[in-house]
Amino acid sequence: MNSPIPAPIAIPLIVFVAVVVLGRLIVLHHAAVDRLLNRALLWGTATLVLLERGVAPEIGSLLHQLSMVTLLMEVAGLYGAARLWSGADPVSASARQRVYDLTGVVGGAIILAVGTPARQEGRLLGQASDWPTVVVWSILWLPLLAAGRLAWRAALRELRSAESTAAERIVYATLLATLVVGSAGLVVSAVRLAAPGTAADPAMVRWAAPTFAASTLGAALLAVPLLAGLRARAGWDRAGRYCRRLRPLWRDLTAAVPEVVLEPDIPLGSEARLIRMTVEIRDALMHLRHYLPGETGRPDYVEQIVQAIAAKTNGAAVTPRQFDQPVRLPVGDIDSDLRLLLALARRWPADGASTKISGHPAGEPNARRSGDGWFPFGQARRIRP
Repeated sequence: MNSPIPAPIAIPLIVFVAVVVLGRLIVLHHAAVDRLLNRALLWGTATLVLLERGVAPEIGSLLHQLSMVTLLMEVAGLYGAARLWSGADPVSASARQRVYDLTGVVGGAIILAVGTPARQEGRLLGQASDWPTVVVWSILWLPLLAAGRLAWRAALRELRSAESTAAERIVYATLLATLVVGSAGLVVSAVRLAAPGTAADPAMVRWAAPTFAASTLGAALLAVPLLAGLRARAGWDRAGRYCRRLRPLWRDLTAAVPEVVLEPDIPLGSEARLIRMTVEIRDALMHLRHYLPGETGRPDYVEQIVQAIAAKTNGAAVTPRQFDQPVRLPVGDIDSDLRLLLALARRWPADGASTKISGHPAGEPNARRSGDGWFPFGQARRIRP
């Protein structure tokens, strides 16, 4: 019993899908919808492997039926993700998914039960227009159509939205194309099923080809957020670049006022790292305003901050200050603060405010603090005003 897709084509596609799901399991596994998509992609990888039944032709009929079972479990995960995308309550997602998974298990058991005669005869289930084929196709088509309908409506809604960017529209259009490709197998199977006798397709290519095509396109779609996540982890996204620009300023300020550093909790990405660096720098500046120089001649505000750091480091007494001091303090809005702090970072001394502040050399990173190094931030345990 030969494989429906030649190995030179099937193996690279299987490897591609497997690499995508492995990367997503490492990078994208926090959100409920990502976990459902990752699990669905795992089942999809198993489906592709089982369709290559030529490696074990003596049990090819069993492998074919198992590929139907794994596809059913894949659809259960996709349906759960589609429900979330369509606006279902995420709080009850786990309870709903248990129902979908149980339905998939029951459907898989029925497929194996009605496929027993086909396994005994060494033929593929679905070749003949008999009642087991009708039962199996019904079990597969109903959840496929339900999940496809939800995904189709959600993709059309996002595609028509004025807020969608050009890149997002390409992704949604590709998703619609994937759904069309996946439905092609259903249409062909329905036509074959309506015809009398056994279809002239001994390898069931009409079943395997759309499955491979839809799985590959789906993996390519899910690779887009994976690549974005990898860019964020490497610091190549915009937030990561901003973090690198702020790091010298952050390093000196948090060395002078270490109590403003937020404690890490769970790993997050560069966006969270940027927000936390902004908050910590803002808090440090608010602390340092009490050490601002009191002379009337208004020096450059970078010099004022450097002098305030030196005064605090040297043990100067705290002097209550009003908010109308010459230094340009952050205003409390993250976006406004970020623009102000990026401008401040551009003028910050490249060698640091001093050679050594509070026992922490200006050129030496402090790995335990959240804004330094490449370690993602955790969620803040406290937020200062």
